[in-house]
Order: sequence, then structure tokens, then C-alpha cells
Amino acid sequence: MKRFILRIVSGSFAGTEYPLPWDRQLVLGRAADADIVLNEERVSRRHAQVFISSEQQVEVEDLDSRNGTFVNGERVTRAELREGDRILVGASVLELVACEAERTMVTKLPAEWNSEAVPRMAVTSVSSVMSGSISEIPLPDLLQLLSTNRKSGVLHIRGDAAEGQILLQHGQIRRAALAEIHGPPRKALFRILCWSSGVFQLDPNGDPRLLSTAEEDEIDESTEALLLEGMRQIDELRQLESELPPGEALVSLADPLPSPLRELSPGELDLVQLILKQHTPSIESLFNENSATDLETAQHLRALCRRGYLLT
Repeated sequence: MKRFILRIVSGSFAGTEYPLPWDRQLVLGRAADADIVLNEERVSRRHAQVFISSEQQVEVEDLDSRNGTFVNGERVTRAELREGDRILVGASVLELVACEAERTMVTKLPAEWNSEAVPRMAVTSVSSVMSGSISEIPLPDLLQLLSTNRKSGVLHIRGDAAEGQILLQHGQIRRAALAEIHGPPRKALFRILCWSSGVFQLDPNGDPRLLSTAEEDEIDESTEALLLEGMRQIDELRQLESELPPGEALVSLADPLPSPLRELSPGELDLVQLILKQHTPSIESLFNENSATDLETAQHLRALCRRGYLLT
């Protein structure tokens, strides 16, 4: 029979694992006698409990907390949990993980998972700063959680070779920025959503001026609509990748041109102007400097290559 553990995937003690006992509830809360102490303002003294029911189903129950308990972004009173489900309590995210009995030797958990063996450890979230790994919490899931919990602040994301910021106001995405690209916030947001590895930190006191943009460029769509559109564009972009030259490839205009420039669309003309402005334009630099989204840039590049306007 599988054993279950709760793993903290964001916060000061990310990676800490708590075995889920068979004979009693595991209480999460701010009180010193809770099994998992989450010391932050948004957590009630006895906030929620996780337990194995008589049907051997793992369940979570909110204990009339002030700010609620969320499972995969939805507020719940009581809910069944499946392996991989994430529980949001305050600014801390815990994941339900199943493991074999032999795993206890690796994680140094007690062989008998009874009530006396369950460790208590305080998890402090300074000023409700929330942090974690993108590989543990994919960015679309994280943003959905933050939206449902109406979080505000600047979300800092550091990927393999870039850093981005997303401004949230009561759970709604208002701005996004990446240092290396030019364009509106939606372009930066969709680029960040592509990242599958790295770390994040939500600073509730972050300075929104770090993401300076014209007021008219602020995002006014709902977070749900943005995430749906972002994932759609990412899927289509991946399908186009095989039809485009590699990012490091240099490009130039054909001479002579196959047909007059007036036959090009406005988006295609914008790319032609970028090529003429740059000294040694590459595919990557065109993606970064073009104000259109990456998907629109890829579609225009493919059209220009197919019609013989570009040489690589």
C-alpha cells in the first residue's frame, strides 16, 4: 500500500517532507502545537487538516480559516486529494506525494508512521514572501493559484539565462517585463510562460515602478483569459519552430526582392524595417526587438522566408 507525504514546494523550508499518519489528522496552522507550523499573517491558528479517511482516501478539510484553503487554485471546504495535488495555505504551497515504504530509508522518515513520529517544524514566511521552483509549480499553475487567492505584489522569476517580473493586483496580472525584449507586457508575459525551469519569488511589497510601462499598455484582461491565450500561443509557436531558421542564424533581405514591398502585410513590413535598422540581424534579435508577440513574429518570419524575401 502506498504511503503519502506532504512536501513543501514553496517557502523557507521548500523540500521539507511530512509523513501523513494513518491514525490521525495532520494539522496545518499558525499555532505552536500544530503539526506543520506556518508562521504568517494569512494563516489561522488551526487553518486546515489533512488526513486519510476510512475509505483510505486522502482528504483536506478547512478548519473555518479566515483566508481559506485552496486545492489546485480552487477554494475548498473539504476535498479529496490525488497525488500531485497542491494545497495553498497562506503563502505556502504543499504537494501530496505518494512513495513506497522503502522510500522512508532515503528520506530518513520513521519506519512506523504513527502520531508520535510526525515531526513538528515551524515554516516562517517573512512578510508573506512566497518562493519556490518552477519545476515544482509550473508558472501557469502558480499564477492561477495567486489569482484565486487574490495576491498582490511583484512576482520575480529567474530562468536559465533571463529574469522577468510580473505585477499582480488582487490576483490580476497588470504588467510583465523582460529586460532583453521590446514590446508590450503581453509579449513579455507569454515569453515568461514558456519557462519550465528556474525559481520564483512573490514580493508583496515589490515596487511596481520596476515594471514601468505606459498606463495604456497595462493589461486589462482577466488572469484566466491571459493564461488560456498564452498557452494557445505557446502551443502554436512550438509547432512553427521546425519551419524557422535557428535563433543564431543571421538574416538579410533578398536582392533583388521577389516582389514589391507594398505586397507585404503591416506585420511583415515591421520585420523588414528591423532588418534594415540592425547591423547584423539574427532570428533571435528579431524576436526580441519586434513589438509583436513571439507567435506573430514567427508567423511573419515564416511567410517572408517562404516568399523569398529573407536569406539566412
